[in-house]
Amino acid sequence: MTDMEIETFLTVLRSGSMTAAAQALYITQPTLSARLQTLEDEVGTPLFVRGKGLRRLELTEAGTRFLPLAQRWQRLMAEMHGIAAAEARTHFRIGAAYTANQYVLPPVYKRFLERDLPVALRVETLSSQQAQEAVTRRELDMAIVEDDVGFNPELQVTPLFRESFYMICSEGSDYPELVNPHDLDMSQEINVSQRREVQVWNDYWFGSDARPLLNTDTMQLADAWPPTSRVWAAAPAIAAEHMRRAGRAKICRFTAPPPDRISYLIAPRAVELPREAALFLEDLRWELQQHPDVTIYF
Repeated sequence: MTDMEIETFLTVLRSGSMTAAAQALYITQPTLSARLQTLEDEVGTPLFVRGKGLRRLELTEAGTRFLPLAQRWQRLMAEMHGIAAAEARTHFRIGAAYTANQYVLPPVYKRFLERDLPVALRVETLSSQQAQEAVTRRELDMAIVEDDVGFNPELQVTPLFRESFYMICSEGSDYPELVNPHDLDMSQEINVSQRREVQVWNDYWFGSDARPLLNTDTMQLADAWPPTSRVWAAAPAIAAEHMRRAGRAKICRFTAPPPDRISYLIAPRAVELPREAALFLEDLRWELQQHPDVTIYF
């Protein structure tokens, strides 16, 4: 029993006549008759009532019982073809650090998806270490991570862009436009970066024994500060601008900011990136060009 025979059976039933069914299937009537006969031979009994003077083909009792089986067969075949189509669809797998996925990459994902490529995009939010491990295991095609990329002989590491750090605080705060870190109180800091360079900066200005108000990996907690609070945070340029535009923060400049943050592309060494990666990086470059405080390296 084949898909072709099942399709012929159901088409004859829908069309009501051998002539109409043959036309719908773009085959001759003898070919259609041969397919039906083969199907009936396999089932072991006639499925249609045949006789002179019948204007419309009718099912035999066996044909009536066979009909739901044929319909189920057709649905199963459609599902099987759907699985094959899904497998044929390329999967493009990207990992990124939290801040990048929250502030930098959403418009990039949007532009990429608007290309309507035959690609199923999968995005994961990971720490730099987790992303490196996932790319090494070939679970991701590529990842965008922050500083502190350790050496791994299996990975190709490429700098993508550099961002300056700004101070953000609530819109109701009275911090001046230009802030000297010496005048800040670390006990009012929301520390959102675990980078070693930022920790060194904190130790230099506030001492190694000083503790921030909060250590976190998300800028979203900045929403929690009161309108007139003295709470502050050091944020990379794109995240700071995003929060300013959303009316959630005021931006100030440091007289001596933390070292710039560099984001890197990591990918398997000696493995050619998929075509989709080049298009994705093209969309990323366009987005980064909208931010004058960002230096692009690719």
